[in-house]
Amino acid sequence: MSNALHEHDVGPVNSAHAVAALNATARFNDVTPDKHIEDLCQQYAADWIVENVAGKTVLDLGYGAGIVTGALMDAGKEVTVVEGSPVVFERIPCSKVLALFEDFDTVHSFDTIVASHVLEHVADPVALLKKLRLWSKRLIVLV
Repeated sequence: MSNALHEHDVGPVNSAHAVAALNATARFNDVTPDKHIEDLCQQYAADWIVENVAGKTVLDLGYGAGIVTGALMDAGKEVTVVEGSPVVFERIPCSKVLALFEDFDTVHSFDTIVASHVLEHVADPVALLKKLRLWSKRLIVLV
């Protein structure tokens, strides 16, 4: 049985980058049984997220399957990803920082910050949200 995901497995896929990201991460789904749920959420939310991003610069918390990041890049956004997994970090095709969300800090500001399926992975989500507001007036948060 192939580990590759195809469009019929996840519904409509809107970019070649999304298909590549899903296929590249299929093997991780074997080790993390519910990861496919977060991948599907990224898949169906990516267009909405892109439509609601204000400005050019985006801080994307967590790469996941890369679907949202890829959609943002396809839309011409300047994306910086914060990722805590060294394995996933190596796959990120744009500006990136290897750090846990709670440990990340920056002197830069961003037009929009995207936190998709992040808050459930941190000990103090309220503290993280307060920190994010220091770097942007626009937050897109999906849980």
